[in-house]
Amino acid sequence: MTNMVFKKVTSNSGAAGLLPLDRRAQEFISRTKDGQQVLMSGRRPRNLKHHNKFFAMLDMVAENCSTPVSPDELLEVIKLGVGHVKRVKMPFGIVEYAASIDFASMDQLQFDRFWDLAIPYICIEIIPGMVPEELEQAVLEEIAA
Repeated sequence: MTNMVFKKVTSNSGAAGLLPLDRRAQEFISRTKDGQQVLMSGRRPRNLKHHNKFFAMLDMVAENCSTPVSPDELLEVIKLGVGHVKRVKMPFGIVEYAASIDFASMDQLQFDRFWDLAIPYICIEIIPGMVPEELEQAVLEEIAA
């Protein structure tokens, strides 16, 4: 399956459609006859600002952690801690390992859910006593600086 990028547009009359934004989408539309039905599956891409906010938070938490830890190590700990894992059945049992959070693996809705689990996990397990709202505010201030 080929990935294509479209943007929703709505006319003044209220009719809505998808406008092709890349070459593959334009070719697809040009080869689709008027009135032809098309089966599609879609997903909304990740919000890059939210992605950057998450990694800024990892940097900040790693710097303030009582145990020396890199942002990459912290990410793996958080993924395991919130259950964002893949499972592999082996002859000796089930093995869990941290799943990816890259753009291809998660759309924005999935990343929102991950964020909503990661913040309280950090405030309970990594920096006990940190208030989730204060953590988010500190990240926003760090990004603005």
